[in-house]
Amino acid sequence: MIVTADLVPLRDRGFFTGITGMVYTIGSVSGPFIAGGFAQHATWRWLFYLNLPLCGLAFTVVFLFLQLKSPRESFREKFFKLDWIGNILIISSTCSSILGLTWGGIRYPWSSPSVLVPLILGLVGLGFAFLYEIKWAKQPTIPLVILSNRTSFFGYIATFLHGIVTITAGFYLPTWFQSVRLADPVTSGLDFLPMAVAISPSAIAQGLIVAKFGNYRILNFAGWSIMLLGMGLFTTLHVGSPIGVLAIFQIIQGVGMGILYCTYFPIMAPLPLSENASAVALVTFVRTFSQAWGVAISGTILQNGLLHRLPPSLLALYPEHTQLAYAVIPKIASLSPELRYETQKAFAESLHVVWVVMVALCGAGLLSVAFIKEFTLRKTTDKKWGLKEENKTNAGGKDEEASIGKDGSESAKEAGDAEVIELEQK
Repeated sequence: MIVTADLVPLRDRGFFTGITGMVYTIGSVSGPFIAGGFAQHATWRWLFYLNLPLCGLAFTVVFLFLQLKSPRESFREKFFKLDWIGNILIISSTCSSILGLTWGGIRYPWSSPSVLVPLILGLVGLGFAFLYEIKWAKQPTIPLVILSNRTSFFGYIATFLHGIVTITAGFYLPTWFQSVRLADPVTSGLDFLPMAVAISPSAIAQGLIVAKFGNYRILNFAGWSIMLLGMGLFTTLHVGSPIGVLAIFQIIQGVGMGILYCTYFPIMAPLPLSENASAVALVTFVRTFSQAWGVAISGTILQNGLLHRLPPSLLALYPEHTQLAYAVIPKIASLSPELRYETQKAFAESLHVVWVVMVALCGAGLLSVAFIKEFTLRKTTDKKWGLKEENKTNAGGKDEEASIGKDGSESAKEAGDAEVIELEQK
């Protein structure tokens, strides 16, 4: 994303974020089939072995073909420019909080010190890390300007909420297929196909619309509205829901998810070009961190729901703190008809609560649009970055001197944007 931000003007960047969404969709479509096949016919370790040649191929392509400009500084200068303290605080605090989220309600109860200590330390550490970035860091990883204007701040909020809802749908719909419809892993991947396929064209379409008209606020409103509708429809699912109806629900949800790749634009539009890298890095962090929260929140809801709804005779077979969903699902098909139906119903009702919580988060995302303003999207890039063979004019034919002065200082255009930020803060 940082490379795209350096090479492509913000106005035209939507198409490329759409392409990224398409690649993500291909992975989403093929991943469940591949993973399901390995889970059924080989070993789960191949899920990790498979990444080795793919990562090797990606490394080779990047090394050979991605020839970018780099600052003319010595290694020592670059080394000491890094925000080492800030990065250590952010990384260690994030790892600590994710450890607590991963263990909570699964390996240990939420009230256990083994969960509370790393979770609290992580959250407090993140708070202190942001305070350090604002007050003391000389070269902050997260500059204050990124979060000091309302539009960018609520863009990050929307990105966080979008990450939670997206990972929940991608993670727990296959769980619904396997527990309620009794699908095997490969079939659940096939059942998930409508949502995965719907994401790609809508993601590309939103990018083309932004490039054509330069408006992103209406797309954020439309995306959250469609996702709210899709999640609302999920709450109507029950044991006997037809697969065709569920496919329609998934398409609606997938369209909304694809459109909401545009949460990127309200974050970037108000910010000066010089903050591209920091802003995009924080987008990636927020999106990834939100997925950990999404899995933890939804997993806890499902676990607690199953503890209260599964037949007592079935619960008695498993030790305390067993991750019930993945322990019970492989056994459902072999249960007696009456016990099997009660178990399917327990999963459907527990996942219903998950969908209701996601509806609330979609509502919060829709509300965030009210705090987002429309800014003019730049058609220029920073001349200090880009491909090595690139001329002084960018892909759109615009002279980059209009954006960045010859001495590297911000132009009047960027200074004007900074004034807009200050006015918005006031």
